[in-house]
Amino acid sequence: MVRGGWVDRPKGPPVWQEWKPDACPAGHTRLGAATWACPDCNWPVRVWPCATEDCREVIYDPDHVHGE
Repeated sequence: MVRGGWVDRPKGPPVWQEWKPDACPAGHTRLGAATWACPDCNWPVRVWPCATEDCREVIYDPDHVHGE
């Protein structure tokens, strides 16, 4: 699970807001969110690919635990 915290809403119960990076290593702030297979262990991992044209940076969940 991606780290995060509970956030109060004006109406309704609190919701879990996951952590996400502010920018890719190249400094772009347009990031998508997805779950992919980890290239090392093939287990699901949360990723944030950069959505800026011609940028191939992908940020992997820093809390990912590799499967066996």
